[in-house]
Amino acid sequence: MDYYRLNRLKLAHQFWISYPPPTAGSSSSSKDKEKEKEKDEDKKPITKEQRQLEHDAALKEHQRSQREQWEIRQLDNDLIQQRQSERERERELKELAAEQRLHSADEHDETNLQFL
Repeated sequence: MDYYRLNRLKLAHQFWISYPPPTAGSSSSSKDKEKEKEKDEDKKPITKEQRQLEHDAALKEHQRSQREQWEIRQLDNDLIQQRQSERERERELKELAAEQRLHSADEHDETNLQFL
């Protein structure tokens, strides 16, 4: 596809997004009714019970979030400790292997000295 055709398609697409065709069977009266319903719902006063329920729900959500964050921190700490102990074990194994190599090298040197 050449450059100019691509640009025309992009322009047509942008136009289509900006000005979508009207939906079939819609009328302005149904839209007005929906807007009125939304306004009526917004005007209804919130009762104390509803406020308390919303507050309780928000509090439970906050507590759940705090608990999840604590669990994540615990898992992170456990992982850090596990990695630290693994590094310590690897270091000990390397030291042990180095000592064994040194010891075997010393034994090898001693056997060579005996043959001299």
